[in-house]
Order: sequence, then C-alpha cells, then structure tokens
Amino acid sequence: MTPRAARRSIPSSPTSPTPPRRARSRAFPLPPNGSRFLGLDSLFQNPRGFLHNQPGVLYFGNNRQPAMYYYFVHNPRLGTWRGQHWVGHSGATSGYRANLVRYTDAGVSVAVLCNRGDADPEGMSDSVAGALVPFGARDTANSPVRVSVPAAALADKAGLYRNLRDMRAQRLRVRDGKLENENGIELVPIDRAGTTFQAARGGMKIVFARRPDGHYNARTASRTADTVAVDWVADADTGRAALAAYAGQYESPEAETTVRVALDSTGSLAMTRLAGTPGGPWPMKPIYRDGFEMVPGVPVFTRDSGGKIDGFRFTTGRVRNLRFNRSAP
Repeated sequence: MTPRAARRSIPSSPTSPTPPRRARSRAFPLPPNGSRFLGLDSLFQNPRGFLHNQPGVLYFGNNRQPAMYYYFVHNPRLGTWRGQHWVGHSGATSGYRANLVRYTDAGVSVAVLCNRGDADPEGMSDSVAGALVPFGARDTANSPVRVSVPAAALADKAGLYRNLRDMRAQRLRVRDGKLENENGIELVPIDRAGTTFQAARGGMKIVFARRPDGHYNARTASRTADTVAVDWVADADTGRAALAAYAGQYESPEAETTVRVALDSTGSLAMTRLAGTPGGPWPMKPIYRDGFEMVPGVPVFTRDSGGKIDGFRFTTGRVRNLRFNRSAP
C-alpha cells in the first residue's frame, strides 16, 4: 500500500454510513502498518470513530465506504475455505498470537486472542465458526509434484535445524534416497534447484537458503501460510567439560529472577530458580550446541566475542528470548 493510498479522513458526521458531500474532514496520520487494523486501545476509546475520540467514520482512500466495510466485504482478495468466502488476518508476537476472520457469505466474524505463543488461533477460529457457518468438507492438501534432483541436493540438506519461534530442533535425514523429517515424513523436492520441498503429508513447504559456511537456513510455510524461520545448528557437545562451562548464576532484570545452573552427581546439568518463586531443579537435556530442553522451556546460551558463555535467552509458550546475564561462575 502506497503512502497516498494509506491516507484517511475523518468526516464531521458521527453516524452517517457515507460521508456528506460538504462534510469537513481533516487528514489523520496513521500507523506505519498501513492502518488496515487499529490498535485495540484506539478502538475502545471511540467505537464509532475509532481514532482518539474523534467522531466520524474511517474511510478507505477514495472508496466511499467505511474502511472496515471495504476490507471485509468489498476486498477483491477474498479467499475460500471449505466452500465459504472469507477474509482475515493473523499475527503473533512474543508469547501472544491472534486471528481475525470474517466469513462474508454467512456474515459471521470471529476474533481469537491467545496469550500463548504455541496456540493455534486459526484452528480455534475455525472451530468456533463451525457452529455458525455451513462449512463444506475439509480441504485436503495437494500432493506434491516431484521434481528429479541430484542426490547431492538431498544429502546437503540433512542435518539439525532449529525452529526460531520455539527454539526446538528437528533432524532431517536422507534414507533410501529420500529426505525425511524425524517423523519419517518425506520432504519431496518440487523445484529443479533442489531448494524447495513439500511434505508428502500435511502440505507444509520448506525453502532452503545456503549460508556462507555451506550449511542452510530455511523458512517453512504451513497450508494456512504461517511461516517460521529455521536455521541449521551444530550438535550438542555432551562431554563433562563442555557441560561444566555452562555452570554458574544468571540473572534477568526484566523477570526479576535469578537462577543457578549446576552439574548434578550424574554429570548432567540442572537449573534451579533462586530469586522470586523458588523452583527446580529442572534437568537440562542438550538438544544442540548451546541449546537445552527442560520442563519450563528452552534456554539457549550466548557467548561473547571470545567464545565464553555470558548468558542465555529463555523461550517458552508465553515468552520468547528473555535475556539472562551471567552474574557469577
């Protein structure tokens, strides 16, 4: 959307569905996201005018219908889901996910707000709408069309890959001439460059991009167009000396808590919360270099320019990359 197209006006009439011909209006600066959706705080301040208690209707460019009417009814980019036309938008930030969808034929809108980063607001919207919208049979994913690629184009994609949303990892492997994930689902090559693959079941696609070091980063896309960045990671060093380097005390000013990481009697790492509400010890399972899995979440340790561990970032369902600094050995 161009800056000109993103401009809106607020007419003086607070209730008219279309602007009066001689209504006075003034330009209003809109957020940089294109202003198709307004912040909830602004919406609740003035449910009729939407913006800072100013009366009127928010209009979409030169279109003479209110913006939300235009977006949800006259948007030419309507999709189809199980036989029903729909338009919507989903999004996420650290620990939160949301989805807003309107089924235009049925006149039904559903908004879902989640305070967990691993929630599925699109699926929840579908379930809620199912009580009100006469959906058809569920869509099935199209089978991938296999493209022949050299064996090397499969072999160099094998390795350990980290999901940069939840920081967990999954290993890809080549077996019987096929690239598979840990669940045995084949990733079928669908372009001759050998960089784009589609899961044989479920419809997920993955696009690889070679890094300067010869390994690959990637981006996955679900059938609902939910994309996730992925990067290659090295295997964990589980030797006792390597694990001992993580031992120490760590503090998070933001969370106002302190934890201690220590080797237990078996030579394994465990984390205990000291400040705030005491907790643990939680066994820490190495999942890749500097990354561990434990019941509360995934700590990924960071290193300074000299390679020495200086802290970690903690990710769980409602928190992403919360910083802890090393405060004592």
